[in-house]
Amino acid sequence: MNGFDWPAMMRIGLHHLHLKPDEFWGLTPLEFLMISGLEGRKSAVMTRADLIGLSAQFPDGKRSEYGRL
Repeated sequence: MNGFDWPAMMRIGLHHLHLKPDEFWGLTPLEFLMISGLEGRKSAVMTRADLIGLSAQFPDGKRSEYGRL
């Protein structure tokens, strides 16, 4: 989930929802989107392109013959 407008998210969380800072920072992005009513704006489902991007960014290590890293 890239492209978060953090200043806007903090404004919504801290000013509009009256969350305390530790409550705001304790939320996952999906939880924040759900309580703020923004969850419908962008799909929370991972697409194939998202998976490919993550796989390229965080490749699996080489496995031993026993399937362990």
